[in-house]
Amino acid sequence: MSMADQLELWSARLDALLTKATPAEKAAFHTQIDQLKAAGIAAFAKLGELKGATGDNWDVVKAEMVTIWHTIAAAIDNVEIGERAKEDHIKDTPVDGPVQQAPAAPAA
Repeated sequence: MSMADQLELWSARLDALLTKATPAEKAAFHTQIDQLKAAGIAAFAKLGELKGATGDNWDVVKAEMVTIWHTIAAAIDNVEIGERAKEDHIKDTPVDGPVQQAPAAPAA
């Protein structure tokens, strides 16, 4: 998979997560979402720069691209892990609320 394809995939994953998010979640993570979108834009720009880079400049641009790449991958993975944990918690919570212990039997 090419870098451009991977960036498109990450963008699609972020969009899918945003469609699941409640308005409160979107508000709570507004800054992180904006930073992640900015990192994606920077990655596409850096990819274009990498394609035109030569010699020593190529090594510098490649190192910058790798840093952006790892930042985006970690951020998307962390969001997805949090989403799965939230879904697991909802799935494991009884419909009638948390399970309560039965009262102790009266002493004889």
